Amino acid sequence: MAEEGVKVVGMWASPFVARVEMALRLKGVTYEYLREDLANKSEMLLRYNPVTKKVPVLVHGGKPMAESAVIVEYIDEVWKDGYPIMPADPYERAQARFWARYADEKCNPAIYVVYTSAIGEGQAKLVHEAQECLKTLQKALEGKKFFGGDAVGYLDIVVGWYARWVPIIEELSATSIVTLGGFSTSVTDQELPMIKAWFDRILAIDVVRETLPPRDKLLPLCKPDSDWVNLGGFWSLVAVGWIVSVMACVGSSNAVWVTAMMTWAGVHGVVLDGGWGGRSRVSSLSLTTGEGGTPLDVRAATLVVGAVAHRRRPRLECCPVVAVARAA
Repeated sequence: MAEEGVKVVGMWASPFVARVEMALRLKGVTYEYLREDLANKSEMLLRYNPVTKKVPVLVHGGKPMAESAVIVEYIDEVWKDGYPIMPADPYERAQARFWARYADEKCNPAIYVVYTSAIGEGQAKLVHEAQECLKTLQKALEGKKFFGGDAVGYLDIVVGWYARWVPIIEELSATSIVTLGGFSTSVTDQELPMIKAWFDRILAIDVVRETLPPRDKLLPLCKPDSDWVNLGGFWSLVAVGWIVSVMACVGSSNAVWVTAMMTWAGVHGVVLDGGWGGRSRVSSLSLTTGEGGTPLDVRAATLVVGAVAHRRRPRLECCPVVAVARAA
């Protein structure tokens, strides 16, 4: 039975929800889990978190709070007699907060763009950038078993999901975030030895392993619906492109140019790549078209991305990698 007044609003595949659950479990606090459908956000979520409208949300004594890193600190302060999450020393607490922010602002986006990038030279550059971010983060592990020292601490909770998600992201992006040559589905000792050892150690902790969703359940959710992508995605791009052209009136050079670009994106990005790489190229097109262009260009590109995302929303909303960008 959940401790009175403690509830977690979340989505099972969100790494940020996992942070909150991990902290509660380490503290020994029981709670009620309220499942949220991110594709159709409930009135409950919008009432509890009207600002960002994201998960997780912790409700304690009827009072809701958002942002996973903030929630984890709150849990440590409220249940002081339980497992210590934040370091006792003020300087060490400041360092833990610094590295947590670094991970959220630098490492998370770097890992995410590798997953959504198209295969090629551009992806290799993104992989290198992600590697450099993780190498910097690795410095916080020097001389320690965990980021928190001899036991799991605040920073371990914040980045603990890497141990489960990074191998999945590597596999689905057909590359490796943490090795400089070839494809690997796991962190190797050669490039990031301390991160590799930490992956093994943190997944050996029962609370962590049981809180993070199992790999065999996460992986299928992130695989593309290739049949639709190869055919339906292409024709959606073409159809939306020509509709926009007609609406913009005959003779508009911008409209014709946007239509041509969307058709090209459909053939090269969706049909040939056939998967998440194709979606990434369409997203890149929206940025390119919008830069220095007319409102028509921006609207056209936005419609294309919206058409593709809407058809694949169930898979996108459940994907743990997309959750990195959508949940706090």
